[in-house]
Order: sequence, then structure tokens, then C-alpha cells
Amino acid sequence: MIQSPSEFAKSIIPKSIERVTVVGGGRIGTFLATLTEACVVSRQHGELQPTGPILVCVRNSELENVILRTPLERRKDLIFIQNGMIDPLLESMGMQEATRGILYFAIETKGGKVVDGGGSAFCGTYAPWLVSVLHEAKIGAQVVTSEEFRKEMGRKLIWNSVFGLLGQVYQTDVGQILDRHRPEFQILLSELQSVFEGATKIGLGDDLEQFLTNYALEVSHYHCRASEWEWRNGWFLSKMPTPLHSQLSLKIGKPF
Repeated sequence: MIQSPSEFAKSIIPKSIERVTVVGGGRIGTFLATLTEACVVSRQHGELQPTGPILVCVRNSELENVILRTPLERRKDLIFIQNGMIDPLLESMGMQEATRGILYFAIETKGGKVVDGGGSAFCGTYAPWLVSVLHEAKIGAQVVTSEEFRKEMGRKLIWNSVFGLLGQVYQTDVGQILDRHRPEFQILLSELQSVFEGATKIGLGDDLEQFLTNYALEVSHYHCRASEWEWRNGWFLSKMPTPLHSQLSLKIGKPF
């Protein structure tokens, strides 16, 4: 069930947050820092603001270090907006109740144009605040329950894994994958959906193909590559290698 920010009973978050920290100065971190007038620090250096939300905009492999360098009393303020299967890491570090987000907008280069797909989703304490920030920037976003978030996370995980792998195999953009490689897109999507649902017991819905296609059409010129393998495609292969996924993985030199 999707909920609007107003449906969250009297959030403890003040309407105006004056102190915001962004960890990571890449494409997403730079954009969010601009929207929130945040203090930007690197994953290894810089002082966090003494209070307020901490937007974590680093690669998945750097998350553990960011959490460890954050004082215990400030970890409740961390906001994770990574793609990929980071649930096991967050659970192992006691961060399963943290604010999380899945972004459905694309920025190809740092400081570049933002292409909004309209479906970014957030759950947790700071979700209403972050959704309101994005709405002010005319970017579609919604607050969801933690249960609904896991579904959204699974859908985006499959989107990244399918288009990343096909984009690297064929050295093409998202739109061309749909136009020229639709059969492989459909088969790979079906394989990964089956693996995800079997491993997590979370249903992704009969409309998954249309949902992922709709977002792909919004960002059709975006070039995806198979990045953060351990957290995306590698997670699926660790659960169950499937025929096409395994074949395409070998084509880019990724054994399973």
C-alpha cells in the first residue's frame, strides 16, 4: 500500500531541516546536496553535521565503512539510497530500520540533466521529508511501507541487473535493448523474477515487465553497464544460476 507523506502520523521530522549531510560527491550525491543545501563529505574524510539526516550516496562496497565511521547515536539518521541487494549487510549491522530509498530518475553525468521516471520510493523516518524535497524539484516520489519497499527494491534490482547486463553485452542503450533485444530482455527478466521471488518470498507482480519497460522508455538513451556485480547480478547467480543469465554473464567474463 502506497502512502502519502500526510498519512504518516505526525512525523518526528521537523518541517524544515537546516542541517543535512551528504556522504559521497558523485552524480546522485551532488544533485541531492544541491536540493538540500547539504554539507558534502567524502566516504573517508569530513565532519558530519551534528544533527539532521545523512544521505549516503556511495557505492555498496563502501557502505560498511560509512556505517562504522558514523557515531552510534547518529546512525538512526543515515539514509540509504543504493540499488542492489544490501539487505543482508544492513541487517548484519543493525540497520534494518534505517530510512531507505529507491530512485527512479537518471543522471548520466555529474551535474547533468535529471531524467525523472516518476516512481522513486522511500520508507522510514526521513521518508516524508525526502519525498517533499523531491516534489519541490518536480520529481515524482512516494512514501511506502517497509513491506512495499522490499517489492520496489526487488523491481529496481531486476531492472538494473537486466539492462546492465544486456547493455554491456551489446554495448547499447536502454531503448535499443527494448527495440532490438526484446526476446532476451523478456527471458532474462523472467529468470531473475523467478529467482528473486523464490529466494525472498516477495511477489513482484504480474505487471513487472510493463513496469520495467515504462521506466526504460523514460530513460531510453541511458547507457547501463553491469556494475556492482556482487550486489546485483552476482546475488542472483549465488541463489540460482539460470540458463540465459549464466550465458550472458560468461560473455562479459563473469564466472558463476
